[in-house]
Parts: sequence; structure tokens; C-alpha cells
Amino acid sequence: MLTEFTDRFIACKEQTLRELQQMQTPVTYKDLVCMAIKCIHIGTGDPDPKQIYEIRDSDAFHGTCVYVIPEEQFRRYRYWYVMIEYGSCTTCDTLQRLERYEKDPLARAHGYWTMMLHIVQGLSEMQAAPAFFNPEDDT
Repeated sequence: MLTEFTDRFIACKEQTLRELQQMQTPVTYKDLVCMAIKCIHIGTGDPDPKQIYEIRDSDAFHGTCVYVIPEEQFRRYRYWYVMIEYGSCTTCDTLQRLERYEKDPLARAHGYWTMMLHIVQGLSEMQAAPAFFNPEDDT
């Protein structure tokens, strides 16, 4: 977990809750990832909220989304990712439960905010392979 990002996210809680109350449902996981990245983004070198790539791996009942976020930079060297697992019903999928059963906009916003906090806490920086990798080198 990247503490600096978590601190930034928590610092913009009130503003984020106001924005979440105004959002129209349905909300997607990508929407939440994008909003979370916007909250932690300050400038060059931070994860870029305009460049979020989604990888979906799912079957009929559940799945996983992996979001890859490059740094905001002309030449990108750093990337972060977060993985979100989801279910097919309101019992095993928090996002579906919030949208279907939570009628109070403030309570729904708090639920979304908590999910976004977990997204920020789950961000990990990718590790690059060595620049001059030689597959024939056994060392």
C-alpha cells in the first residue's frame, strides 16, 4: 500500500462524497477507479486518471478486473495496478448491492467511498524487468 496516496485520498473525502452523491447509477468499477485516481493525482509522475486500462477476466458467475494506470509523463516508466474481484449477485458483489438496495444517496456515497479507499489501498507499483534481459543468460 502506498501511504502517500492513501493520505491524499482521505484528505479529499468530503469533496468526493459530494461528487458521489451526484453520480447517476449504475456506477462501474472503472468509474470508481477513475475517481480514486483523480483524488490522489497531483501532477507529473502520479498515476494518470486519463489513462486507465482495464483487463477483464470473467465467467458467468464472477470475475476479476485488473486496472493498469501509467504515470502522467511524456515518457512513461512507472505503472501501477489494482485488481478487483466481483460477483454475479447482490450477496457477493458490493457494487451491485449498493446500487440495488441502498436508497439513501449519502449512505450509497459512503459505500462507494469505502470501495474507492480499498482501491487506493490496493494500488501496487509494477516492477520492470531488467532493461538488458538476455534469455540465454542463466545467472
